[in-house]
Amino acid sequence: MKKLVKNILGKFDIGIHRISAQQAQREREQALRSHIEGQALSINDKDLINAFYADNERVKREYLTPERESFYKKIVTTVASKNIDLQDKKVLDAGCGTGHLLYFLLQEFALDKTALYGFDFSEGSVAFTQKIIEGGTFFTHDIYKPLPSEPTYDIVFCTEVLEHLLYPQQALENLLASLSPQGTCILTVPNGRIDNYNGHINFWSPESWEIFVQQVCGQNYTFETLYMDEAIKNMAIITKKS
Repeated sequence: MKKLVKNILGKFDIGIHRISAQQAQREREQALRSHIEGQALSINDKDLINAFYADNERVKREYLTPERESFYKKIVTTVASKNIDLQDKKVLDAGCGTGHLLYFLLQEFALDKTALYGFDFSEGSVAFTQKIIEGGTFFTHDIYKPLPSEPTYDIVFCTEVLEHLLYPQQALENLLASLSPQGTCILTVPNGRIDNYNGHINFWSPESWEIFVQQVCGQNYTFETLYMDEAIKNMAIITKKS
């Protein structure tokens, strides 16, 4: 009977194939991931982001919330507690947003503005940051592309960026390549166990975050992963070996 059915369907170029439960599950997971990525990419659309930064009142209302300012200040506190020296160092904020992380670092450590750098994929973000910190160097850049070989940076911050990216490993490799000898890269991403924002593509648990960082660092860097902000954020401090 099965052979008869196959012969009949074959006349219409229709085949019957057995799919394992594991294969079916993989296909469902891939379909779900594609759906999630599609939503996230639409939320992270460059034109939408530029329009957002053009509306100062909206930025203040929706972005510069007390919670976000508190988060930036906790990064500053963590930097101080880890005795990371920012004095006389070139400091880069990758994905600088409004520039307020650099602003709070500037307030706390009395840094030289001319040693502050930042980039974002959004022209609107860069324009906003230039108003916040006059005298720094801010530019648009695609994080998937290597940064210029000069200057190199002593400290690179990349906070709440990698979770938005389809290829976070490539992005992190580019950031690490921009470090000066013994330079330090400081990363944060949400804790994937409690993060449910549609604009995110990657959801790292504390355990998978450590594995991801270790895989990218290889033998050329030392690193420490930790929690911050009452375990809402995963953090990593990566230092280039001399």
